Amino acid sequence: MTITPEDYVELITLYATQSQAIDSGDGEGFALTFTPDAVFSYSKFQSSGTDELIALARRAYASSEAAQNRHWPGNFKFARVSDTEIHASYYSLVLSTDESMTPSLSE
Repeated sequence: MTITPEDYVELITLYATQSQAIDSGDGEGFALTFTPDAVFSYSKFQSSGTDELIALARRAYASSEAAQNRHWPGNFKFARVSDTEIHASYYSLVLSTDESMTPSLSE
């Protein structure tokens, strides 16, 4: 089974939407990119379900020491597993700015 060009555009758009939502503290927008029973696990951020995903995005935004974070997803790899399932992996470069808006790479 292959990934169609339409699938690819939809998936890239999904990750762009997630990145912009978490960068702006839009918890509802971030949670809408997941299924209601989704589990998100990354480093210090662990959550499951819509309410926890909303809280995670808001907490990540509020707890950042940066004036602004910008997530830049890339190096995508998609594999269709079935008619209803696609496995995805990608890297995310995170740029953070200080008060003068000077960018730096986040850890």
